[in-house]
Amino acid sequence: MEPRESFLHGSIQVCLYPGKDAASPCCYLVCDRGEGPDCADLFMAMPGSAAALITVSVPDWNRDLTPWKAPAVFRGAPPFGDGADAYLEELIRITEEAEERAGLIPGVRALAGYSLAGLFAVYAAFRTDRFSLFGSASGSLWYPGFLDFAAKTPFAGVPKAAYFSVGDREKASKNPLMKTVEERTQDAAALFLARGVPSIFEKNPGNHFVDGPLRTAKALRWLLSENSTGRRPQ
Repeated sequence: MEPRESFLHGSIQVCLYPGKDAASPCCYLVCDRGEGPDCADLFMAMPGSAAALITVSVPDWNRDLTPWKAPAVFRGAPPFGDGADAYLEELIRITEEAEERAGLIPGVRALAGYSLAGLFAVYAAFRTDRFSLFGSASGSLWYPGFLDFAAKTPFAGVPKAAYFSVGDREKASKNPLMKTVEERTQDAAALFLARGVPSIFEKNPGNHFVDGPLRTAKALRWLLSENSTGRRPQ
């Protein structure tokens, strides 16, 4: 489906898909430009989808979504940067602009993403109270030092719920760091649960490169279910 409106915030493309009314939840999806429309189609087609969806592009995937520098995991790939805090500041400004443009006054905001964007969504829970629902679909929670950081860092706000998933073949990676993704994702879900946050860990069929938009839409769907907000969509 076509967004109701799209605009550029610097080099970041933002697309607005309207919800049922001004007070509907707002779901922010951090994604590459190609993934956004597919996820929007899947999300909006789900029964009872009353939330607004705002897709937000990422200028530099390896730099903008990672919290601190780390070596590349594949030969010839660029190293990871430390741009997550700067990108999060821009994202918060985008939420203000998008909601003003669309006349939205949401009672709840969700933030979700896939792969490194899933890592970023979880990291955001420790850095801002602008969002209260967090979704990590096949998130890169194998990232060096991330679980140690999460274990010793308080949440910035009071999360209402968190969703975590991996593909059931992701741990078959030959990369020694990335093959820990399932264990690390389970650890992250357990950490949120231990701190009183309703959370779920879910496996999807396939490796990391299967059904990214569908897995992300499922994450948003669960976050808006009765498991997290007290209301199950009809």
